[in-house]
Amino acid sequence: MEKLVYAFMAGPDEQEQAVILVRSIRAFAGELAECPIWVFAPLSIEKLSNVVQEQLLALNVRLFSFAIEPEALGFTLAAKVYASAQAEALAKDEA
Repeated sequence: MEKLVYAFMAGPDEQEQAVILVRSIRAFAGELAECPIWVFAPLSIEKLSNVVQEQLLALNVRLFSFAIEPEALGFTLAAKVYASAQAEALAKDEA
């Protein structure tokens, strides 16, 4: 089986959904449940609440921040593109 890493973005508005998604992966993904999960927060991990950070870390999630131009945050889906680029770069380095 190829190496798999789940990677997605979670900003302040999606942080509760991020915890739900990770719990779902860990509970229901079968043989893929223990694959690495990376969560990317725009600008700073501190944008996520301390409670959410603790919950994600307890689920063995790696937290990353990514740089993005503040003006780009106003464009729908732009942050997801920046997060994806960061995830691809990190995955390439770990391959």
